[in-house]
Amino acid sequence: MRPPGLLAHSMRGMIKRTMKKTFTLLITFIGILTLTYSTLAFTITTPSYKADSTHLGTSTSNGSTQNFNNIRTTTTHQQGSNKDVTSPTYKANSGWFNLTVRTVLTADAALSDVSCSKDNLTTVQNCESLSYGDTITHFNATCSAGTGIDNVTFLLYNLEDNTTQFDNISYTYQINNNFIFNASYYIQDSGNWTLNVSCFANSIAVNSSKWRLPFGWLNISVLSPTGDIDAEKFNTFTFESLVECVGGECGDVNVTLDPQPQVETIEEKDLGLLGNFISSFL
Repeated sequence: MRPPGLLAHSMRGMIKRTMKKTFTLLITFIGILTLTYSTLAFTITTPSYKADSTHLGTSTSNGSTQNFNNIRTTTTHQQGSNKDVTSPTYKANSGWFNLTVRTVLTADAALSDVSCSKDNLTTVQNCESLSYGDTITHFNATCSAGTGIDNVTFLLYNLEDNTTQFDNISYTYQINNNFIFNASYYIQDSGNWTLNVSCFANSIAVNSSKWRLPFGWLNISVLSPTGDIDAEKFNTFTFESLVECVGGECGDVNVTLDPQPQVETIEEKDLGLLGNFISSFL
């Protein structure tokens, strides 16, 4: 039989060894939990996007610059890194994901090469060089933009007549960036003309062409009689003339036949006795 002192000492040793083993197991268990937790994916949320360490996604934030009116930012979360992420509401280490930002610049809409054709696009010319009496078969314009083109319209206006021949009519067909409008318009008005072409994309581009067509003048010629004729007084006779408007628009024309007055001469045989009296002095 052990003395009481030895028995107490032995029990304290067993309790210490048991507590040591338990503490060691507790530390190991906590370490396993910590290791397991650190390998899990986690989620970070900001006011503008939400991303976790295993997500591939996009953020569609838009901005603007002086030369481009649309900037789209694409954010992907892929490879690991060890950089810090900071927002107004949190701070975190990004060791489990990487942020890659790609910026796509979208150019404004632009119009160029506005032209007219009189021969079904075999040739094109500046609309300013059109003439009175021409037939415009097609209008043509080149429109480009960083995004798709929504529409291209054509407006043709005459100032003096205050008439709009084509009021923002959409293009007929497209070849690459060339937008073509089938006009088939015969020019029969003089004065100031305006052609407005509008390109609608992420912005609106407008091209305005202006030109002036001169007004015409009257050319009058006699068809019959072709020479001098004798006509009885107070009787009718046939007279034909041709009036032409040359070089442009002349408007309404009114032609009136107004012969020049003729001075009748008194022949000597018609004087009678007075004539004989006068003749005696000659």
